Amino acid sequence: MQHSSPPYTPLCTDVWELLCPPFTHLRQLASSLPAATLLLVAAGPPCQDLTLGGPRQGRAGLCGQASSQFFAIPAIVAILRWLRPDVHTHVVVENAASMRDEFRRVIHLSLGIPYPSGHGQVIDAAGWSGFERKRLFISTLPPGNPPADIRPRPPPWEPGWTRRHRDALPPMQRSRGPNCRASTYQYRPQHLLYRQDEVWMMVPERSLYLEIRRRLPEALHASWTTLVQGFTDRTSEARAEAAAAWLADQGTTIGARTPNTAERARAMGLEHYYTLLRQAGLSDAEIYDAQGNAFDVDAFRTRTHHAIDAWLRHGEAPETTTPPLATIAREYQRLYDTLATNDELRPHLATHPGPTHVWANLCRLRHLLQPAQEGRPMP
Repeated sequence: MQHSSPPYTPLCTDVWELLCPPFTHLRQLASSLPAATLLLVAAGPPCQDLTLGGPRQGRAGLCGQASSQFFAIPAIVAILRWLRPDVHTHVVVENAASMRDEFRRVIHLSLGIPYPSGHGQVIDAAGWSGFERKRLFISTLPPGNPPADIRPRPPPWEPGWTRRHRDALPPMQRSRGPNCRASTYQYRPQHLLYRQDEVWMMVPERSLYLEIRRRLPEALHASWTTLVQGFTDRTSEARAEAAAAWLADQGTTIGARTPNTAERARAMGLEHYYTLLRQAGLSDAEIYDAQGNAFDVDAFRTRTHHAIDAWLRHGEAPETTTPPLATIAREYQRLYDTLATNDELRPHLATHPGPTHVWANLCRLRHLLQPAQEGRPMP
């Protein structure tokens, strides 16, 4: 297969590389912008340490090894505003709706917006995509009415497959194993697609559990029962994983499976984009993971439409200010010191200190920006 160029330009493997002098990529972006334009920095830092569904119930938060990357965002904005003070630079951050309040407050503070306020909104894409996806959008842009043209998307399922339940499907997530395996609980009967044949279409919804059980090897019956009844801890989830793994491998054969990458792409309204990613050489597993991390385009529009429409119609861009990086660094250090008193949590916090550590980077950038703030040339 001949590979084409990806529909994006990878700039670095570590976001902090963007913030190494002489800020080559940021300078190139800044120099390409028209005078007094509106620049929207959209970012979705990893949510593993922020979501209540994560391995530590979101307690590591903004100091976790993954989610601490958030602090690169206000640093990037500070550099862009120094390079182009005439440009109206705004931010949209997307993350887990279940984030704890103390971390929401720090995100608001770091972006220079009040907390609590309407600048942080939880938006669920289930109303138009068929998949539940409650995500928190925090933006320096003022809130407003969503666009009027958002409509439910057509059913994305492959020909010959359908849902049997009306409720929205669980959120798309990254793969939990080989062959694009969904999370264990997503193999419950109400979350599966079924082949449109005389067997699966005739089975009452309440009996789907028994029909799948009949097709499972007898050794997996207890595992299937645990999966269907639900699990509250890792021990019971482990008992359910055998049945989920079997369905991941054999589900298409028996006529009951989870949605594939093509169906997920259509549900997101991004079929063409993921086709380009596949043509660029990404594997099915890489695309599956990318979908688990992606913004929903209409959720993004819901949060940003009002302000962008005002800009396009009238050239009105709301003013915003960046807190000093010293303030953000102190807030991060305070948060880190508090969390590090927890012996269980400490091993899972960001490396401290280290060459890519948040506090060290913010302090380094603060000193670099100080001459500019005093009217002297940058080093």
